[in-house]
Amino acid sequence: MNKKITIPLIIVAIVVVAATAFFLGRSSDEPNNDVTSPSSAPQEEASAPDITEQPAEDKGFGSPTTDFLGRKVTVPNNGVGVPLGEPRTGAGEVCESPRTPAQNIEMQKTNPTTVWSKNYGPGKVTEGIPISYSHTVQGASLAAWNYYAVMYRNDESTHWLVDNRFDMSQSDKEQLHDEIREAGGAVDPAIEQIPPVAYRVTSCSDDYIVFDFAKNSRPSNGDSSQDKYQSLRLAVVWQDGDWNLQLDALRGSQSSVDIEGWTQWTF
Repeated sequence: MNKKITIPLIIVAIVVVAATAFFLGRSSDEPNNDVTSPSSAPQEEASAPDITEQPAEDKGFGSPTTDFLGRKVTVPNNGVGVPLGEPRTGAGEVCESPRTPAQNIEMQKTNPTTVWSKNYGPGKVTEGIPISYSHTVQGASLAAWNYYAVMYRNDESTHWLVDNRFDMSQSDKEQLHDEIREAGGAVDPAIEQIPPVAYRVTSCSDDYIVFDFAKNSRPSNGDSSQDKYQSLRLAVVWQDGDWNLQLDALRGSQSSVDIEGWTQWTF
């Protein structure tokens, strides 16, 4: 089995058993029953998204909520997300402003939580997957995180994601489909994917960008002075008018990283 398959399967199929601090967005000193007990862990919506083209008229929101860092999370009524605007187009170098974050962004609770902007995408939802991002570093950062996050659904929308937004060979896709089916359905809702607080660009060209994302591992006592950050490396490639996730680069680190100078998302 080659690396393209092995690495994502650790995430898709084994994450429930492993329940590491990195993938939970929790520190290693958090009590273990917060990981294993659904009653004590942060709860995600149990219902799966509507695996259809998003109805244009279904753009309402319920009452907002917050993530464990206290950041606002909007709750779309349709369960799959509501685009905030059209992705930006126009002249300019893709990598000309790699440290400028996407503006006017919000988190939406879409099982799991995804990140949306007015100018950089996602511009629409297809088969439950937020797609259509601007050909910019900012659009690429949103695409990279959102594709990684929705991979945790481990349902029919995940199969569409593999077929249409993963940059891998057809044989690898078929093998990954089999592994997703064997994993037996959606990942435990107690495992909540919290969007990162910051990212940095480690490599950038017009059609390929590599990011390190920083996830906050705040202690269970809520003391923000003890915040630590763990990194997740993701890469996207520009193909057929949109960003696609390339799993070769996928790396995670349990070591704390210094995010001074990183580009921060503001919600």
